[in-house]
Amino acid sequence: LRRPGGANQIETFSNDLHVRRILRAFLRENEPVALAGVSTMLLTTIDAAKGRKVAASDADSALLIAAGAEIIDQPTVKDQNLISATSGEAGISDLLEMLAQAIKESAN
Repeated sequence: LRRPGGANQIETFSNDLHVRRILRAFLRENEPVALAGVSTMLLTTIDAAKGRKVAASDADSALLIAAGAEIIDQPTVKDQNLISATSGEAGISDLLEMLAQAIKESAN
């Protein structure tokens, strides 16, 4: 599942029952999930932020914290099967590297 950029796309995905079902299933089944930038807000729409450690921008942090997430001040954070990143270049680069490793590990 890949999401084009922008808050409008996140709103569209947040309202899509199939996207929500797929994301919940991946998290539940411990499959790798990578969210970057504003897409971390999808965790709040499926009630999956509580207890998660997440990398997020200052703009998104308040809602994630209100939903029970812990914001980690790093460009990229891996919490179990969830990999999150700020939208900066370093965060995205690390996210892709961590995702490739997580996919490799889940295949074994």
